[in-house]
Amino acid sequence: MANNGYSGVGIVGYGPSGLVTHSNQLVRNIIGLDVNLMPMGNQRHGVAIGSYGGSVYGFAPDNLVNDNTIAHNVLAGIAVDDEPTNPDDQDTSFNQFSQNSIYNNGMADPGHLGIDLQYEPTLPRPPGGVTPNDPGDGDQGPNDLINFPVITSAVYNSGVTTVSGTIDIAGAANNVEVFRALLGNYSNHGQGVSYLGSDTSPGATTWTVVLPGSALPGQLLTATVTDSFGTGITVGSTSEFSENVPVWDENQQPLDWGDAPDDGQVGTGPGDYQTLAGSGGPQHVIVPGMYLGASVDGEPDGQPNPTATGDDILDGNDDESGVLVVGTLTPGQGGQIDVTASMLGRLDCWIDFNADGDWMDANEQILSSVIHPGGGATAAYLFTVPASAVPGTTFLRIR
Repeated sequence: MANNGYSGVGIVGYGPSGLVTHSNQLVRNIIGLDVNLMPMGNQRHGVAIGSYGGSVYGFAPDNLVNDNTIAHNVLAGIAVDDEPTNPDDQDTSFNQFSQNSIYNNGMADPGHLGIDLQYEPTLPRPPGGVTPNDPGDGDQGPNDLINFPVITSAVYNSGVTTVSGTIDIAGAANNVEVFRALLGNYSNHGQGVSYLGSDTSPGATTWTVVLPGSALPGQLLTATVTDSFGTGITVGSTSEFSENVPVWDENQQPLDWGDAPDDGQVGTGPGDYQTLAGSGGPQHVIVPGMYLGASVDGEPDGQPNPTATGDDILDGNDDESGVLVVGTLTPGQGGQIDVTASMLGRLDCWIDFNADGDWMDANEQILSSVIHPGGGATAAYLFTVPASAVPGTTFLRIR
């Protein structure tokens, strides 16, 4: 099912004529690839449920999409759309997606997902994009806009990875499925390229999946949840993919900590940035192949010193080489930083312009989720130094 002008598969009804398309089973198909498994994407979605072209008709509940490969389609892998005049009627709910391989769909646009509930812009938001979770999961729409699960940890030890998380959905969950995700996805929610395992009896708010040998340190994982409200051929509605989380090795130092000055006391102040773990210092999980500059290394805790070089002194490796402040920053004038990164990603950067020991003041964030090209490329970013900036030495944080 490839190279179609619209979607690879369309499942859609038409309410005004009383037509409801339901109980379809799409099983073990290849969608968006040719017979040699080379990319040959469809011009819209891999699977469109409730829409045809860009028009939404809904009335397509209780359909099963199981064990398919869905890849390289121009828009979403699977898109589900509800007839918009009555979002509470569940006319496109109880669609179950299970154990599919979904990857590289809509990669040219950050809004296009592996699974997208309410793709078309019938709600007050642009087409595509992650549907945010809501407390208690009371919102309605395609597949009841079921909240995606949250992965709280993915820990590897002695060949076994234990994945744990939470769910917040309106009813009981039937299962949570865990997938391996690929690096470089703009949304950081999926896509799930390989099904790894599931929790078929999750709790009301928590779940755990144990994966012997199938998820290794540094790999990214994502998950979906399916509820138990189905009354036909499916068990219920399946969510979008969760936010991706890397697997970390319990026996290694997986975290990269900061090294801005910290006096070890409670609170911030000039030259005191709460860098240590005991001060709640910032850190991030190291993902193999993802770093600024030439390399990255881990530390057991923050490594503060007066020149923010503590982690370099610790192991002799300069992992601050990816950021260069060009020239001298002058209050009220323009400034520039040059950033080098190993892969495509989003950059956030703060400068403590008033030198008060934090990066929380107005105008101190100079980059906000800016897409950086990666691939070892260096890009220049321009900003304005506030006229109120305090002269002297200060510190920058970037991620």
